[in-house]
Formats: sequence, C-alpha cells, structure tokens
Amino acid sequence: MGVTVKFEQVADFAGIVGDLTSKRYDIVMSAISITEERQAKIDFVPYFGPVGTGILVAKGNPSNLKKLEDLCGLKVAAQVGTYQVDQMKALNDDACKAKPIDIQTFPDNPAAVQELTLGRIVAELSDDPVAAYSALKSSGKLSLAATGFESAKYGIGVRKDSTALKAALEKALKAIQDNGKYDQILNDWGQAQFALKS
Repeated sequence: MGVTVKFEQVADFAGIVGDLTSKRYDIVMSAISITEERQAKIDFVPYFGPVGTGILVAKGNPSNLKKLEDLCGLKVAAQVGTYQVDQMKALNDDACKAKPIDIQTFPDNPAAVQELTLGRIVAELSDDPVAAYSALKSSGKLSLAATGFESAKYGIGVRKDSTALKAALEKALKAIQDNGKYDQILNDWGQAQFALKS
C-alpha cells in the first residue's frame, strides 16, 4: 500500500473494537473473527478462513474430548474477550446447564495455554490455527482434540467511515493473492488449509 505501518500489541482484546471506533487505531487485525455483533460496529476485509474453535488438550487427550458438549463440568480456559468465552457461556446456558463449564479467562492466549501445560485445566479453547500452533510449539506436551466448531472468517477491521482505507486494503489483499505471496505466507506458517477461498 506504500505506507509505513506502526504495529501495537493490545493487551485488552475485549476492547479492541471500541479502540478502533474511538480512533486509537486505523485498523485492527490478527485473529479477529467476523461476527454479526462486530459487523454491527465496524467493517471487515476478510483475509483468512473460515476457521472454527479448536480444543487443545494434554497429550493423548486423557479426558477423551471430541465435541464442545464434552466440556460440561470441566475447568476450561480461553483468552478474555474471545468468541470462545461466548461459546462456553452459551453452553452453560444450554447443554451444560446441569454441569456448567468452569470458565477460566486469561489476558492472552499463551497464559491460557500455560495453565493447560501445568495441568491446572483440562482444556483450552482458541481458534483452530492458534490451537494448532500452540500444539506445534508444545514439544509434544499438547495436542488438538477436535477442531472446526462454529467456523467464521478472520477480517481486517476498519471503522465504518473508513471507506477509502477499506478499498485500499481490499486492493492490496487481491494483489498478494494474485502474485502468490498470500499462499506463500500461509505455507510458511503451516496454515494453507485456512486460505480464503474467494
């Protein structure tokens, strides 16, 4: 796009949409699922997915977890402000009402994964590619029990009045898709299965 980008890591993921609308940032990006609730507040340029929720467990899946409903009555972690926290709350209002999930939230995903590594929780929920990467980096201590629950695309978030910026981002994304750089990046990170299909 011919501009210099200043990256800022955000500690409060739950407030990221509000930070964008209050003009603290020009765009927000990095594993932000496109949901109806978020689309009511900001616009998105889809760039990845769809991806769903992955269940990360200790090696060998000792609790034999296969679906989200298997989490009922268990201690499970996720990053605060993520869709996975909402998923667990919805389960507690429905399928897990009799035996609610003991939801543990942490400020970032590595902290939640660390709790699993230490054996303080039974499972950790995050987006499929994040869970897969956590398993890969665990030196064999963690594995994926199941993936693909309630899939959604990731998007680059912009304010609704940032129409020119949104158009420029769409053009830039198309350019790297057309020249092969998009596929190369995903291949380099082992994420080719999540390439945007259209």
